[in-house]
Amino acid sequence: MNRDQAISFCEALPQAEATFPFDSHTLVFKIAGKMFALFPLEKDPQVALKFPPEELTLLRETHVAIFHGAYMNPIHWAGVWLDGSADNKTMETWILNSYNLIVAKLPKASFVTDEYFLPEYPTRAKPPYRMTKKLLNYFIQGLLYTAPIAITLYAVFFLLRSLDGIIPIKIPGVGLLLLLTLITTIGFLGEYALKLRVVKLMDRMLEGLPLVKLIYSSVKDVMKSLTGKKKGFQQPVLLRLSLKEEVRRVGFVTDEALRDLGSPSEELITVYVPHSLAISGQVFVVPKTYVEPLHAKSSDVMKYIIAGGVTGGQ
Repeated sequence: MNRDQAISFCEALPQAEATFPFDSHTLVFKIAGKMFALFPLEKDPQVALKFPPEELTLLRETHVAIFHGAYMNPIHWAGVWLDGSADNKTMETWILNSYNLIVAKLPKASFVTDEYFLPEYPTRAKPPYRMTKKLLNYFIQGLLYTAPIAITLYAVFFLLRSLDGIIPIKIPGVGLLLLLTLITTIGFLGEYALKLRVVKLMDRMLEGLPLVKLIYSSVKDVMKSLTGKKKGFQQPVLLRLSLKEEVRRVGFVTDEALRDLGSPSEELITVYVPHSLAISGQVFVVPKTYVEPLHAKSSDVMKYIIAGGVTGGQ
């Protein structure tokens, strides 16, 4: 379909009006004062048409005739080349769809007949794709409400069932209660046991064993950091790996001296960057000038990282 054919097709639509509201070189077709097609007459043959947003993205990717039109909202409008890359039937369908999208939003009193509707739009009710989209939105909204609660309840139920399996007593929650009691008792006894020589000797022995040392000391230091017994993830920062790089990573300063690496330095610090949606992370040794302090609670920053930045206080 060429430009003259497209213009003639628009002129034949019921109550379509050809206007020049912008300048003498831009032909705009309207229905009840609302634009449904725009022809820039001084440019290469083309027309701007309105499309359903959920269909427009796919059309741009799959059809060479569709392109991003200038000065139009790209969510709803697109340019279409009138160079034969789209056959006449396809062009007529696109023009009619643009026309019908405008008609569907106008008062019924604006029209004499309903003959302008395509078979897929048999009535003045909202087109089927809109109802489907709304139902999908409701489903996603329901997932957002129920998924966190369901996952939390399942995790608690799984934990309780697993702990109850350790204790041969068929009373729900007894395993968890006994475990909490046991850990608390160990903590109470450990407050005094740590002062005993035999406990200190055992601690040093575990930290001296080649394979055990790696696991024992690492777990002990991480637990001390998480429980506040040792300074660990207490200083959140923004980290960049180069002064020329504008991208920042969110992490925590974990070592400001590097003594454990055998290289004390006043210029370098260690920054731990946790991974989102995981329990892993990366360690970077960078100059102090590469970090920017964050004035926020460490717990809030950690939650922000683990959730991939989608959590918030509001």
